Amino acid sequence: LAHGVYEFHWDYYSYPASSTTTSNHSPNQRDVRQLTILAMLCCLRSPLDLLRHVYQANPAAICQAEPTKGCLPFHYACTFDAPLEVLEFLLQAYPQALQRPRHDGMTPLHLSSYFKAPLSIVRFLTHQQQQQQQQQQPLPPESFLTAAPIAQMICQAAYKCDRDQQASLLGNVVLGGGGACLGPTDQAVPDLIKEQVEALIHTHTPNWRVKVLSPSFAERSVLPWLGGSILGSLSTFPEMWISKADYDEWGSAIVNRKCP
Repeated sequence: LAHGVYEFHWDYYSYPASSTTTSNHSPNQRDVRQLTILAMLCCLRSPLDLLRHVYQANPAAICQAEPTKGCLPFHYACTFDAPLEVLEFLLQAYPQALQRPRHDGMTPLHLSSYFKAPLSIVRFLTHQQQQQQQQQQPLPPESFLTAAPIAQMICQAAYKCDRDQQASLLGNVVLGGGGACLGPTDQAVPDLIKEQVEALIHTHTPNWRVKVLSPSFAERSVLPWLGGSILGSLSTFPEMWISKADYDEWGSAIVNRKCP
């Protein structure tokens, strides 16, 4: 039964009660369509349990369009004000149905608006459509995927300092954080960073030596916290504090005054 296609007869009286749209058919004319059982159940606003059983018996029916109008079961569910749980089930089984138009170009969202479906259905379809569009959008060019390699960022940071300090900075690179714990051995990441930085700087400064300092895995993962703890325990650290009153009086210039 679930695999068959059957003639379904109805006239303009069969449209949703919420719809004020009139049909082109007279009361004596019949609109005959070839529907699967799943599509019929969507027209009849059947409960979710029944639809689920029919779908499990013939999953292919979820994407089988009626030949006359090109309607999927999801189109009929939206047209005839099916419960939201039914719409969610049909959309999870066949997400492409949300954007798929009928032969006349009307999508499920168009149908729900045309037949004046309840506002809850229109909101549901609009929200689902927005989610699908967001998932299809590519990441913006300023995303983290376009960030420069770590070795290149180290060199760029050193080159922004005074020329006489650059060699000293590149000779004292401290590697810390959870990401620095990747690799099979303690020195896997530090050695790789050292090799990549040297390859960049030795093209124009062959005499500079790069030294990457990094403790063991146990300390490396919490190195930023250790540094903050040591800084906070210094007796001179309170002199570097910037209060709200200081910032309100001096603005961002207070940073250079407190931490020259």
